[in-house]
Amino acid sequence: LEKSKPGSDAVFLYSLATSLYFLGCLLGGLLFTELSTKYGRKINMLISTSVNCLGLILMGIAPLNAIDSIELFIVGRVIAGFALGGLGVTVIVYISEITPLLKRGAYTAVSMPAHLVGSLIVMILQMDQIMGKEDLWNFVLLICTSFSLPFFITYKWIPNSPPYLRSQGKDQEALEAVKQLFGPDSTFESCKLDFDSVKNQQQTSSWSSANRQPRP
Repeated sequence: LEKSKPGSDAVFLYSLATSLYFLGCLLGGLLFTELSTKYGRKINMLISTSVNCLGLILMGIAPLNAIDSIELFIVGRVIAGFALGGLGVTVIVYISEITPLLKRGAYTAVSMPAHLVGSLIVMILQMDQIMGKEDLWNFVLLICTSFSLPFFITYKWIPNSPPYLRSQGKDQEALEAVKQLFGPDSTFESCKLDFDSVKNQQQTSSWSSANRQPRP
């Protein structure tokens, strides 16, 4: 990226690209927590996954000779970090809400190994013997966007969180989601989901609702 830049400037920009990624994670986690409370887990996952793909595409095209812009790479890093922060908080909440209480810990824990497997695949692709060469490494980022394809393809059939829907007063939609997850004969009682805690969280977790709480 921009080989003409002086050494000290290049080091500063690379350091900036690294650090701003984590700032994006922080801001994304905060914002998407609020959006998840207001609009739901499913749409939140769609938005954050789409934003992540945008960030990866910007980082992937930034080193191309026709563009060659480290500034664009930094913007892509911030966007990708922003999306990852949103995905991190939303996916764990979603899994915990669609899982019966007795199995919640095991199913929620799966998200981290899945993330690590994806990271391992990327590291393997970036080995010098594969795509770690100077003119190929950025294409790994573009390949990473394909990891989201199964999610986009199946999004229509992914059920929303029944506890979230019920906390919004959408009992019929919640019951349909329960039947989609656990079978046509399932009920709110038989699925053993934690409906009460989500309803309580909806009343206290968002910034706006917290600001409306009376102070002693």
